[in-house]
Amino acid sequence: MRPVFLATLGQRPEAITVALDKLLLNYDYETIGIIHTDPEKSEIQLALSRLQLVLAHDYSGRLVEYYEVLDNDGYGLVDIETTADAQTYYRYLIQTIISYREQRIPIHLLVAGGRKSMTIYATLAATLLFGIHDHVLTVLSPMDVVEAHQFHVPDEILRDIQIVELPTQKSRLLPSSLADKDVDFLLDYRVDPRHDFLKSLTPRETVIVEALQHYRDTSVETIAEDILRKKHSTVEGQLTGIYRKLESYFDIDLKSKKKREKLVEVLDGRI
Repeated sequence: MRPVFLATLGQRPEAITVALDKLLLNYDYETIGIIHTDPEKSEIQLALSRLQLVLAHDYSGRLVEYYEVLDNDGYGLVDIETTADAQTYYRYLIQTIISYREQRIPIHLLVAGGRKSMTIYATLAATLLFGIHDHVLTVLSPMDVVEAHQFHVPDEILRDIQIVELPTQKSRLLPSSLADKDVDFLLDYRVDPRHDFLKSLTPRETVIVEALQHYRDTSVETIAEDILRKKHSTVEGQLTGIYRKLESYFDIDLKSKKKREKLVEVLDGRI
């Protein structure tokens, strides 16, 4: 399936088309999506109008969609100036990305043309939802290209344009599971891995981790036989399951001799 090209719009619409020209050398985009704030109030009306003309004329045959970021009352977002603004922008990005992820359409998200704060939230949304075929991209242009405000550059200059992929952690959420998740769940997702880890423990596992936390200088064998009144092998087997759960929430090596120390670190809240 062909990927979709998404881009955040700020005062530099030329960054979008220059990057798009470079990417089209290797990818065939059926859809181009432009994410923007309120055109008039955020003073990007001119940038948006110029970009609309270029996309309609120079990229005909491709579907171009415009996504104006709206708040809960349906009003266009002007800028990220408050916590509420940030939540609005983040929420809208999540909803937009989900609309493509649910269809298993690969997403190439360009964050070169928007404001820095919006770039940060776009990258965070991508980290939350992107799979292995999705990419967050930025464009590095020579200074003379930036200053020329050109929507297209000659081939010899285009060769010097660099498209850089930003490193993002890939999501554990499958496209098929997104329909079952509301945006509020996604906003809270992975916010507190310690809470989620502790919640995943069974009552018997909870007893063991509490004993390890309380008797941190005591051997597992002593804790098992003298404190929990269980066989050492039984507790070791349960600990293996606990460490596997810990590994699913935190980056640890199950072969490490310090995994007990890391477990206690999580239990103490030192994360």
